[in-house]
Amino acid sequence: MIQSEDQLRPYQLEAIDFTLQEPRNGRSIIYFEPSMGKTVTGAAAARRLNKNYRRLVICPGYGMDVWSDTIATLWQESLIRIEGTRSQRLNALTKAEDHQWVVINPDALRDREYFSTLLKIPWGTIIIDESHRFRGRNAARSERALELSRRCSSVIELTGTPIRNQPDDLFMQLRIAFPGDHNFSSYWRWLQTYCLLDQTSWGPKVVGVLDRDRWAEHTRQYMFTQTEEQAGLQLPEIISTQIPVTIPKALKARYNQLKKELWLDGIPYASEAAAISTLREMVCFSPEKLATLSEVIEDNNFKKVIVFCWHKDVAKTVAQHLGTDIICTGDQSFQYRMAAAKHFQSDTTEECIIVANIDAFNEAVDLSDAEALIFMERDYTYGPNYQAFKRVHRTGKTLPTRVYDIYCKGTIEERIVKRVGAEHVAIRDLLHEELTS
Repeated sequence: MIQSEDQLRPYQLEAIDFTLQEPRNGRSIIYFEPSMGKTVTGAAAARRLNKNYRRLVICPGYGMDVWSDTIATLWQESLIRIEGTRSQRLNALTKAEDHQWVVINPDALRDREYFSTLLKIPWGTIIIDESHRFRGRNAARSERALELSRRCSSVIELTGTPIRNQPDDLFMQLRIAFPGDHNFSSYWRWLQTYCLLDQTSWGPKVVGVLDRDRWAEHTRQYMFTQTEEQAGLQLPEIISTQIPVTIPKALKARYNQLKKELWLDGIPYASEAAAISTLREMVCFSPEKLATLSEVIEDNNFKKVIVFCWHKDVAKTVAQHLGTDIICTGDQSFQYRMAAAKHFQSDTTEECIIVANIDAFNEAVDLSDAEALIFMERDYTYGPNYQAFKRVHRTGKTLPTRVYDIYCKGTIEERIVKRVGAEHVAIRDLLHEELTS
């Protein structure tokens, strides 16, 4: 972490200027790749907007420590974290006006009494960290963030998660940041203007961008985006290895029979994700995959390793196979996961293997000491895979980033791995290709 505002990098200063300039005047969405310092950039922009005014930070629980450390290190300004039980949160909120920074969890916005108290407090700036979590148009947290935004003079949204190609993912984020802009007053007009639609029995489904150049030109007015490559940051070498595993003939026969049954039964749109999961579950516990995992670690003499899985049960099986006690899934508390990451990064930790499922351990942790990142399963969407990768592949890492994919050959796993680099994979297309192959 930087120790003073003077150490902000050129791209961070550009993002701050972008936010402050007309016609935005304190409202913007800032997208940085993970580990590029979006927290300190958002905080510095808020301070330049109003140094002596109260700021509300809405961020997931895992981000509270980052915000607390940033404010304490750079500016030593008063900050209160609204957390704990409902009664503890409501009690802490009565003291909010005594502090320059107030940090809350977005889930608390669902509480009516809590939210009504927030509305009564005059906020100078609202910062929404991980704003991609507010993309749901009808979600209570999105609607209430919009109401808060309407009562505030400046709103800064921060995200480090890649935004998919579909403009509908961005609509609510833009509407919250710019509630008075007529471009975001109608969702259906937005869809018709920018989205390529496919008419299904469930209604129109977004399948792409209608005019990519027009879309890019329009969003450029509202969003500041910067990648590590654009910023000229030095990153370690990436060494990727895909290891296909041949499963026994009997298992492959059962897998092919399941494919036929799914194809004959027909898959309703709402069940396609479940069908993919069913196919994966048949092969993901393969002993051949576990044996290959051990070989990769032992043959390369890796001491510090991160193993990612998609299913929690697979993560538990892999941890048992490797004999590691450190497993991070949704079953473990946030505090436990953060402690595990801190232990992994410690200079005194010479050997450590962490097994985690992607959803539980793909944000807000630095795992750059890893000698190897091994995927026993991938998410079939781009964002979670990318976030998991960026836990290890970060600026400041001295070793090459070694990435391994271990998958069952000739199954849905192989199809998912081959599409890892695609920013958008339609679940329906993925399933159709597998069932008809």
